[in-house]
Amino acid sequence: NSKNEHDVPANFEMVAIPVYTKKSGYLQAVDLSGLLKLASNNNLLMKISLRPGEFALEGQVLAMVWPGERVPNNFLEKIAEAMILGTERTLEQDVEFAVNEIVEIALRALSPALNDPLMAMTCIDWLGTGLSELASRQTPPVYLYDSQQKLRLVANRLTFVEVVDNAFTKLRQHVSTSISVTVRMLEMVSQISGSVYREQDRKVLIRHAFMIKHGSGATEMQVWERKLVERKYQLAIKALNEKQRPAPEPHREEE
Repeated sequence: NSKNEHDVPANFEMVAIPVYTKKSGYLQAVDLSGLLKLASNNNLLMKISLRPGEFALEGQVLAMVWPGERVPNNFLEKIAEAMILGTERTLEQDVEFAVNEIVEIALRALSPALNDPLMAMTCIDWLGTGLSELASRQTPPVYLYDSQQKLRLVANRLTFVEVVDNAFTKLRQHVSTSISVTVRMLEMVSQISGSVYREQDRKVLIRHAFMIKHGSGATEMQVWERKLVERKYQLAIKALNEKQRPAPEPHREEE
């Protein structure tokens, strides 16, 4: 929020010094607790530039540290050690990687070569399970403070909205060829609605539900099939517009 943003010094970008990658690779994990403690012990502020799952070229900026003149010797090396780079994406902290794997299997199943709607619907069922779990969680804070309530770390977090946009955009381009898969996607939206408590999450699901229905209009359907898609869409919208569940307990990062 604005309060957190105002805790970032106005001259951060000008005075902070960068931490560069020493090799190319995927960012597999970030030790945020370790970085928070490191920044607090040295009276510094760090801003993480990448998040797990993103690919970094050698010499790319991993993080910024403020103020540059207070950074002790070997400090930048310690930061780099807390941010693990590897040749492949992993499931340890990379939620989007897990989602992409399920989506890719579904897309393969919907390809003309396989044409296996049942496999695609199975993938959508498990995707819905994962998204429901993600929607129900308290979003970890981007701005992390020490025990004295001083801002020490600005993390780079993946949001539910970004995950949904990535997954649904890929799927929507292919599900319109199958009425059964289109219906299953709308049913998935209805199921996820019971886990949603953030307004922005509700809005992204409403937007994609509309686009799923709209995309199905490009496919030749029987009257009863079009009515079925419309009914599933209306049920999804109704579920998303009902009273949302309460927010879970706030997530706390240990210093």
